[in-house]
Amino acid sequence: MPRARLDEVRRRRGKRRNVVQTVLLVAALGALMALLGNMLFGPAAVLWFIAAGALMLLLGPSVPTGLVLAINRARPIPPGLLPELHAVVAELSRRAGLAATPRLFYLPSATANAFTTGGKGEAAIALSDGMLRLLDAREMVGVLAHEIAHLRNNDLFVLQIGGALTRMTIGLAWFGLIMLLLAMPAVLAGAADVSLAGAFLLAVAPWAGGLLLMALSRTREFDADLDAATLTGDPTGLAAALRKLEDVRGDPWLKLIFPGRGGGEPDLMRSHPPTGERIQRLLALSPEPLMPRLSLPPAFFGWP
Repeated sequence: MPRARLDEVRRRRGKRRNVVQTVLLVAALGALMALLGNMLFGPAAVLWFIAAGALMLLLGPSVPTGLVLAINRARPIPPGLLPELHAVVAELSRRAGLAATPRLFYLPSATANAFTTGGKGEAAIALSDGMLRLLDAREMVGVLAHEIAHLRNNDLFVLQIGGALTRMTIGLAWFGLIMLLLAMPAVLAGAADVSLAGAFLLAVAPWAGGLLLMALSRTREFDADLDAATLTGDPTGLAAALRKLEDVRGDPWLKLIFPGRGGGEPDLMRSHPPTGERIQRLLALSPEPLMPRLSLPPAFFGWP
């Protein structure tokens, strides 16, 4: 793997920023849920909601790894077919301190895509056919390091916490809106009062919870990028992969009408940060310039 000297000051600053943002976003989701619970049922009910949220995390709804892979029609990649790829995953897992090496799976899709499922002990990394054919060796190492960084940081569990809090917030908001709708005849008759602030909170809470969850996901992506650069010592490799993926995924019509934009959705509605910002943060870790595609044979990993 290529190694570059990382800017430790920037790396530590970025790590602190990501940790602080994660804590604040999870706290904000919890506060929003608690505020709704207190408004609808009183202070004592908030403790019950916290206990229910903890139970949701312990008992589900966690989708089994095998089901996720089956839904995506993923099949195992034998070590004998891509020995270099398996060796890279084993080395990155060792550097990350994982107890077990994630299994590799193949996705029969022309779309360049990769995802991680499961926990540290039973994890799987799925790579699409499009991804395997698009990236060269150095770029693939960066992508694999990014996925392994998600495992080391327990990002799936963090997002599960955020998802549970968001679902509870949405459920409380809808319950409150239904109660408000049922109370409208009494309100119109002057027999009951409605708090405009409370009604506004019920209306915006689902939207706010979704935005906070998207922001949490973006923060974890930034942190995985940072840790991937630490694992490989090569932030440029992941930056090059991100640039190439952005080029093939961007809508050509949107790029023609709005040059410089890769997608139509606002940044706040994205689960992943803007690619340009990710690349900028990665390249800031090392003085090495972004390199072009390496001169490696097309079937470097032995892929047909």
